Amino acid sequence: MTWLPDQAIADFTKTIELKPDDAIAYNFRRGEYGHKGLHGQAIADYTKAIEFNSDYAKAYNNRAWEYH
Repeated sequence: MTWLPDQAIADFTKTIELKPDDAIAYNFRRGEYGHKGLHGQAIADYTKAIEFNSDYAKAYNNRAWEYH
């Protein structure tokens, strides 16, 4: 299977359009941004995930690593 980060970003973006408070979609989309070196966008998505689910420990952890 071929990894298609741009398609994944588009798919997660569509999910977010349909359900704007989906913390998990933000968390997964940020991974694709991070893999592409788009760290600012990844951090913004982690921040949105935390905003919608302040108990989402993985988003806090991943955001910290993105700053690293």
